[in-house]
Amino acid sequence: MIVGEGGVHPDYFLYRMQWWEVQRFINGMRRRIRPQWESVRWLGWIVAKMMGEKRTESPEDFMTFHWEIETDPNQEENDLRLIEELQEKNKAAQEAAANTSDR
Repeated sequence: MIVGEGGVHPDYFLYRMQWWEVQRFINGMRRRIRPQWESVRWLGWIVAKMMGEKRTESPEDFMTFHWEIETDPNQEENDLRLIEELQEKNKAAQEAAANTSDR
């Protein structure tokens, strides 16, 4: 995605790009294509209305995008805590495996 659609040189992506750059680059690409997704949603909603869809009152009800969903402000903190727990479990599993292989 980054190399193909984003136009980043493969050498830069594979060997020099930092992880924080990757996340920001992907977020920027998603923002760039957002108007296209909005147009597709409107078109889909109009076609559905023409075909007799009565349940949806707006394009947002017809198709909700992930950037429109309210997120929990504590979610990032919870994710970081989960990552730390998984890292600790992984370290303990590696130590246990190293101890069993030493025998």
